[in-house]
Amino acid sequence: MSDLTVIVKTILRPEKCRAMLVSLREHFDGPVVVCDDSPVGKAKDALARQLRQLDVRVESFQEDVGIGVCLNNAIGTVVTPYGALLDDDFIITEKTEMARWLPFIEHDIYDVIGGAVRRKGGDLQGYLGMLEYGNRSLTLHRIPDVDAITQVTTFDLVLNFFAGKTETLRRIGWDENLKVFRHEDWFLRAKHMGIKVGYHPGVEVLHDTSQNDEHKVYRTMRRDRLPEFRTMFCEKWDI
Repeated sequence: MSDLTVIVKTILRPEKCRAMLVSLREHFDGPVVVCDDSPVGKAKDALARQLRQLDVRVESFQEDVGIGVCLNNAIGTVVTPYGALLDDDFIITEKTEMARWLPFIEHDIYDVIGGAVRRKGGDLQGYLGMLEYGNRSLTLHRIPDVDAITQVTTFDLVLNFFAGKTETLRRIGWDENLKVFRHEDWFLRAKHMGIKVGYHPGVEVLHDTSQNDEHKVYRTMRRDRLPEFRTMFCEKWDI
């Protein structure tokens, strides 16, 4: 699929990232960019060598510069008409037919379209829905039964498994100051820009939610800073 570039952000999960890319290469032969802001070390160097053997371009960043810096840099280098974002702990299967997204984007039915994310051995993740913003408040009206969605549906926010025209993704961009709440911020800004977001239940990826010890430490550190980023996000949106 030469018209689509896949972008993956990773930190402190070399085994998962490699497994994800191996599964991706079984089903996708287009360009892939991995942004890694893990600490400098043997694990980071080894992952870069392994991924290059899979014909993956690896962009190395300073430790924990954040998703915004990584994604803005990556989308700025994409030369294909379309780009897609995937997490480093996904598993690609025969159901991950990202090509099924493209007609909806090509024909301007949607500017951004996402797919279903299923926990490995479990249920669909339901962090998607409509955003209600106003009167100094923000609410995500989530869908109570994601499994009941059987056709392409309009939402304001989908999970981090989506694609769009490269120029659209670049125009929205990512707030480099928000290391948490950047996902909500991205889709809220997209909504204000009139971006049409869709959800395609027939394009599905598996999510391996297990964590290694290093990433648990990283997640704990990020949770410790949650109040700081929540305040930053709320002040930005006056909520």
